[in-house]
Amino acid sequence: MTLYDAERRSQFWIFLVIAVPLLTLVAWSFFVTNGWGLLNRCPPDCADAVLTGVDWRGRDLSGANLSAANLAAANLAETNLSGADLYFTNFEDADLSRADLTGAGLRAANLQSTNLTGAVLRNADLGGARLQNAILADADLRGALLTTATLTRVDLRGALIDDSTQLPERWRLVWALVNQDSSIVDLRNADLREADLREADLRNLDLRNADLTGVNFAAADLRGSDLRGAILDRAVFSGALLDDTTQLDDKWRLVWQILAGAQTNRQLADVDLADAFLREAVFQGADLTGADLSAAVLIEADLRRAQLTDADLRNADLAGASLRGADLTNADLSGANLQGADLSLANLRGVIWDGDTTVATKWRTVRQIVTDGGADANLSGRNLSYAKLISVDLTDADLSNADLQGVDLTDADLRGANLTNAKLNDATLTRADLRNAILTGVNWNRAEVDGVLLSDGENIGD
Repeated sequence: MTLYDAERRSQFWIFLVIAVPLLTLVAWSFFVTNGWGLLNRCPPDCADAVLTGVDWRGRDLSGANLSAANLAAANLAETNLSGADLYFTNFEDADLSRADLTGAGLRAANLQSTNLTGAVLRNADLGGARLQNAILADADLRGALLTTATLTRVDLRGALIDDSTQLPERWRLVWALVNQDSSIVDLRNADLREADLREADLRNLDLRNADLTGVNFAAADLRGSDLRGAILDRAVFSGALLDDTTQLDDKWRLVWQILAGAQTNRQLADVDLADAFLREAVFQGADLTGADLSAAVLIEADLRRAQLTDADLRNADLAGASLRGADLTNADLSGANLQGADLSLANLRGVIWDGDTTVATKWRTVRQIVTDGGADANLSGRNLSYAKLISVDLTDADLSNADLQGVDLTDADLRGANLTNAKLNDATLTRADLRNAILTGVNWNRAEVDGVLLSDGENIGD
C-alpha cells in the first residue's frame, strides 16, 4: 500500500468519525420535529402538543390524550371529549360550549375564562382545576368533583347539580342564589367572596357582616336587602338596583352612586374610596384632594382635570385611565398600575412612586424635571410630548432633537438651553425665557409664544 493510499484511508476514517454522529443527530432532530407525528397521530395522542386556537368544533375526541396540551382560545364547541385525559391541559379562553366532557379527567386543568355553556361534565374530575371567570351556565355538573377547584367569579346560572355533585358549600350557596332559591333569607356572616351574582334576584336578604369581597353584583336586584357591616372591597355595583329600602354603609352607597351616573365636578375631597371597584367611573373635574383611593380599581376611569393633590393612590389599578390635565401634586402612587394611562398635561410635581409603580419611563422623567428641576440635564432626543412643565428650570439643558410637541412650558426658564431641531409644534411657551437658547431648526408650528423672551435681535422661526 502506497503512502498515498494510507493517507486517503486515514481521511476516510476521519470522515466517518465526524460525519456519522452528525448525520445521526440531524436525522434524530428531524424525527423529533416531524417524524413523531407519523407514529403518533394527533388526535388522539396529543399530550404536550401546542394547539392554540385550533378549530375542532364537533369532532369526536372521546378517550383522547390531551394532557398538558395547550388549547388556549381553541374552538371545541360541541366536541366529544368524554373520558378524555385532560390533566393540566390549558383551555384558557377556549370555547367548550355544549361539549361532552362526561367522565373526563380535568385535574389541574386551566379553564380560566373558558366558555362551558351547556357543557356536559357529569362525573368529570375537576380537582384542582382553575375555573376563574369561566362560564358554566346551563352546564350539567351532576356527579362532578369540584371540591378543590378554583371557582372565583364562575357563572353558575342554570347549571345542573345534585347531591352527587362534590361542590364546596360556599359555591353551592352561590349556585342557589343565582338560581333563585327563595328559601334563602338569612346570610349574616356568610362567605360569598368573589361570587358571580350578576343579574341575580337578591331582594330582602339579610347580608349583614357577610364577606362580599369581590362579589359581582352587576345588574343584581338588592332592593330591601341589608348589607350593613358587610365587607365589600372591590365588589361590583355597576347597574345594580338599589333604593331607599336597601341598607348599605355610606361608603358603598357612594360607590354605587358614582357608577350609576356620569356626573362631573364632584366634590369628593378627603373621601374614603379605598378598595372600591370604580372601573370606567367618571371623575372628570372632580375634587379628590386628599382622597383615599388606595387599592381602588380605576381601570379606564375618566379622571381628566381631576384635583388629586395629596391623594392616596397606593396600589391602585389605573390601567388605561385618563388623567389628562389632572393635578397629582404630592399624590402617592406607590405600587400603582398606570400601564397605558394618559398623563398628558398632568401636574406630576412631588408625585410619590416606587419601583413597584408601573408607569412609562417618559412620565418618570417628567416627574423628576418638575420636582427637582432640569437645569443642565441631558434630554437630547427624549420624548416629553404633552408634558406639563410650567415654571420649570431648564437652563442650559440639552433638548436637541427632543419631542416637545404639545408641552406646556408656560413661564419656564430655558436660558442657554440647546433646542436644536426640537419639535415644539402645538407647545405653549407663554412668557417662557429663551434668551441665549440655541433655536436652530426648531419646529414652532402652532406654538403659543405670547410674551416669550428672546435674545436681542432674535425672532421665532429664525
